[in-house]
Amino acid sequence: MDPNNRPGGPNLILTAKSANKIQFFDAATLAQTGELDMPGSTHEMIRSPDGKKVYASIYGGGIFGKNKDPDRRIAVIDLASKSLERSIDVGDALAPHSVVMDARGLLWSTAELGNAVLAIDPATGKRGWCR
Repeated sequence: MDPNNRPGGPNLILTAKSANKIQFFDAATLAQTGELDMPGSTHEMIRSPDGKKVYASIYGGGIFGKNKDPDRRIAVIDLASKSLERSIDVGDALAPHSVVMDARGLLWSTAELGNAVLAIDPATGKRGWCR
């Protein structure tokens, strides 16, 4: 199964990026079931292979190509508690964007202002670069 194109589940999870929030909805009724304040503008999200977590790029307050307020984190959100579990600091590669997972469970993200692609072990936060 492609980890980036799996069948949906009971949750619909949306980012309200200009409000710095993640919102949770019941996929069947579309009723809002929760809301999570985020530490910055959150752009893309991907579920973990086991479906228990969501990884979300915290891009920062700028716009594509002109991000004057970049961030350097990827949020790890626990779906059961709808809470921010921790953040992965991507270091010098600023403005993480476009998160995906490969079949091995490795998390990939672009680092827009670092002109790089990151390969991240989501369990340890260790990362490698492709420039």
